[in-house]
Amino acid sequence: MSLLAKPTNLLPAFILGTTILQLMGLGINLIGIARMDKLSQMRYLAELENGRTQLVQADNQISPEVIKYFCSRTMVGVMTTRVELILNSTVKSDTGVQLKNGKVTTSTYNSSFGLSEDFRQEFLDIRSKDTPSGVFTGNVQQLLLVEHLSQPQAVEKGKWKLDMVAQLLLLRGKVKLRAIPFHRTIFVRSVEIPTLPPKPTEMERIIFEARKEGLEIYLIKELK
Repeated sequence: MSLLAKPTNLLPAFILGTTILQLMGLGINLIGIARMDKLSQMRYLAELENGRTQLVQADNQISPEVIKYFCSRTMVGVMTTRVELILNSTVKSDTGVQLKNGKVTTSTYNSSFGLSEDFRQEFLDIRSKDTPSGVFTGNVQQLLLVEHLSQPQAVEKGKWKLDMVAQLLLLRGKVKLRAIPFHRTIFVRSVEIPTLPPKPTEMERIIFEARKEGLEIYLIKELK
C-alpha cells in the first residue's frame, strides 16, 4: 500500500459499531429487568418453626399467615410464665431475670426481643410487676390461651394491626385458679432480620430467634 494513498475515514464505522454495542447492551439490560420482575412475582415455600410451610413472596413481602404466627408466638412467649427452664434437654428451675423494679421469667425476657426496643423496656417493667410471686417458688404459673387472632390490617406501608382474643389462665399445678380475659390490639411492623455471626453468642441466638421473621411488635392496646 502506498504511503501517499488517501486515508480512509473510520469515524462513521466507529459510530455505527458503538451504536450497535449500546443497543445490544440495552437489550440485555431490559431482558434482565424483565426476569427480575418475573422473579419478584414468584413465590417460594418457607418453613415455619412449627414445621408448617408457608408461601412467601420473593420480594420479601410478608404474608398474613407469617404475621399472625409471629404475633401469636411472641404474645404467648411474653405472657406465659413457667418455672421450668429447658437447658440442653434438661428441665431446671427458672430463677428468672432480675430487672430494675422486679423480675420476669427467662422465657418472658427472651421472647420480649420480639418487641421494639423502646416499647420492650416499658413492657418488661409492667410485666415484672404483674408476674405473681408464686411463679418463682413453683406454686403457680400463667398461661396465655389465644382463642382468636384477626387477619392483619394494614396501617401504613410495612405496618399492621391485629385483634387478639385470649385468656390469661392462672394455674396451680394443673388446677385452674382463675381465667382473666386478655383482649388486645397488637401493632406490628417489618424490620431488618438480624444477621448471625459465624460464632454467635447465646444472646445473639436468642435475639435472632425472636426476630427471624423480620417483624417486631411496637405497641399493644386494650381491644375496644
